[in-house]
Amino acid sequence: MVEDRFEMPAPSVEITTAERRVMCVILAEGRSAEIDATLSEAECAARTEALRRIAARHGGRLELLQSQRLLVALSGVEAPTDLAARAAHCAIALRAELGGVPLSIATGMAEVAGRLPVGALLDRVVQLFPQRPRPPESGIRLDGATAGLLARSFDILQVDERSWLGGPKEEPDSVPRLLAKPTPCVGRERELLQLAAEWRHCVDEPSASAVVVVGAPGLGKSRLAWEFLRERSEAAEVWIGRADPMAAGSAFGLLAQALRRAMGILDGEPLEVRRSKVLARVERLDGLGAKAQHVAAFLGELVRAPFPDEGDVQLHTARQSSMLMGDRLREGFESFVWAECQQRPVLLLLEDLHWGDLPTVMLIDAALQHAGSLPFFVLALARPEVHELFPALWSERHGLRIRLAPLPRRASELRHALPNKSLLQPRQNEQCVVCARSRGERY
Repeated sequence: MVEDRFEMPAPSVEITTAERRVMCVILAEGRSAEIDATLSEAECAARTEALRRIAARHGGRLELLQSQRLLVALSGVEAPTDLAARAAHCAIALRAELGGVPLSIATGMAEVAGRLPVGALLDRVVQLFPQRPRPPESGIRLDGATAGLLARSFDILQVDERSWLGGPKEEPDSVPRLLAKPTPCVGRERELLQLAAEWRHCVDEPSASAVVVVGAPGLGKSRLAWEFLRERSEAAEVWIGRADPMAAGSAFGLLAQALRRAMGILDGEPLEVRRSKVLARVERLDGLGAKAQHVAAFLGELVRAPFPDEGDVQLHTARQSSMLMGDRLREGFESFVWAECQQRPVLLLLEDLHWGDLPTVMLIDAALQHAGSLPFFVLALARPEVHELFPALWSERHGLRIRLAPLPRRASELRHALPNKSLLQPRQNEQCVVCARSRGERY
């Protein structure tokens, strides 16, 4: 490869003023022998540039080390769980581009000197690097801190007491687990009563309602929602959408995910299968009548299951105008929600709305208004910055705003009480700091 190379800086024992921050570092083999042998010098340079773009897309900086290995450093002001998720997605993308080479990821406090992090974190990611014999299929080894931060959203494989990264979970865990057992939900009784009261009002009146639960990372928004849903999943049609930080702001992305889940549409399915699932879901709704085909066509636009527009003048015309398409999508979704609510209450859960998109927010706002006197319940979970992104979030609709505060001291003590704390003690102080930050605790 054509690239400037340099020695990794030697650890310094001097007291410095270098900045210390929580970082994730990824170490990767810079080449796959099977692929690299066939590449010309120009192709190697192009491939290196492609790797830089992957790192930059995930908010990282790539450096080529003298040992022919690649180092990607990621940092940011977000929660450590989000930082680790960025690093995991970046590592998966790098490995795909590099032809399945081994990688390692470590998370912790690090000083930055020049362009590279230095200190114990860099030593740790080097020590983690998979050696022969060939590592598990994942090929991405994790340190303890990174594995802990990713456990909710990614499959973590345990092989020979080592942690390896699997793929993203289809359904992230909403219930924290300790030694593989669910932890009790304590200290949120008041919020659960508020949610229950709003739900009863929505169903008994009936009337459409929007509840927004706001709280900092780690305060238990997802756990609160899970406890609430656990009591009502049999009594309602539940749709769940979880925003993807890597696709934040994508038009209708959050709502489309919720609808795809509700219709049982899977990634990679043939177009005809996706269309048939949309049609089947719509045709079971008696309230739509002659509008069923029209509603299905525009729901298909939302969930990436487009129908042919030959003979469908409305669909063909809408595809020529983004403004007209927006109107037709709104009408289709409003009709779908209305027909669903005629059969049973609909509960739409939106997780991580701060990574959502304005078109989704506006479409749900229109559906809340159109549903009016129907049991349509929207529960959105978000961090405080959601109000900066969507300042008037459903402000004209009936609903409730809940701001989660940190757990009271007594509840926190009960939550973290363990029969054998030594089993969970982190091996390094840096890992302890990172995990505490991810839980929103003081440290």
